[in-house]
Amino acid sequence: MDELDDQLKQALRSGHRVEVGGDEIDSVRGLMTEMFRFRSKLITAGSVIKIAILWVMTAVTLIMTFVASDPHHQFLWAFGCLISAISLGILWQFHWAMLHRNAMLRELKRLELQIAGLLRQRDA
Repeated sequence: MDELDDQLKQALRSGHRVEVGGDEIDSVRGLMTEMFRFRSKLITAGSVIKIAILWVMTAVTLIMTFVASDPHHQFLWAFGCLISAISLGILWQFHWAMLHRNAMLRELKRLELQIAGLLRQRDA
């Protein structure tokens, strides 16, 4: 975050292009978009893969609950289905919480940039 703050201050002071990871970005808004774009993609990709695996596990354990003939095995498959379904719900909530956290941080940084712009206009 310190690197981001330093780059924001540099961009607001100078008004010229800022370089991030070898790529030049035209504006502070472009800088903000670039900083959060990759993180959201990683969270989404990881969550979608894990959610798909848990859906398959839930479906398999649910089917095996009714296929098993022994009551003991039916109980074990049903318990596995319950654990898988609970894990699916927890992961779903985690995914949305992480995306909302990133969105809130992005909005706070945008507000910070607007305040800095207003202060710069007032001082000029």
